[in-house]
Amino acid sequence: LDHIDRYAAVLAANEVRPGSKVMISCRRMPHQIIAFYALNKIGASVCFVMRNARPDVYQKLGFALKASHMIFTVEIFDRYKEMFRHTPIRMIILAKSTDYSLQSDLLNPNMWDLRMHEKFEPESIQGPYGPQVVMWKDLYREDLPDVSFPMDPDEPAVYFTSGVAAGNVNYVKISSRS
Repeated sequence: LDHIDRYAAVLAANEVRPGSKVMISCRRMPHQIIAFYALNKIGASVCFVMRNARPDVYQKLGFALKASHMIFTVEIFDRYKEMFRHTPIRMIILAKSTDYSLQSDLLNPNMWDLRMHEKFEPESIQGPYGPQVVMWKDLYREDLPDVSFPMDPDEPAVYFTSGVAAGNVNYVKISSRS
């Protein structure tokens, strides 16, 4: 719960508001769960997107939802970074598998490839246009106030997508009342 409360405050401080639409593509990482509940605490809606969706699917969903933020995995960001410049997304928050790994896990030789693959400097892709790119762990600050804006019962809490691997963009809205 502490992580959820902290990241609700972090996201609110980074312009996620009640009614905002945030896309998440983090393939079974703790970030997905933490972000989902943090966004619901703020009163924002979530759209989960399959990690292997084509770049144009992310672009179409971004426009269809008028998404303001994206929480995404760092290891495949290079494949999508140019496309994100052509969406309404204002901020991309990059998550690493190693963000929530135990120190003993990080010493495991099986994690070495992943750690090397996740080395990334967001400054390397910042340009004069496009969304701001930040790292999940770099957003947290101690001085953020608690936030909680209950969702309107008829506001969509989650957008589930289908057909994204084939390039189709279909989604179903699930209201917070549901």
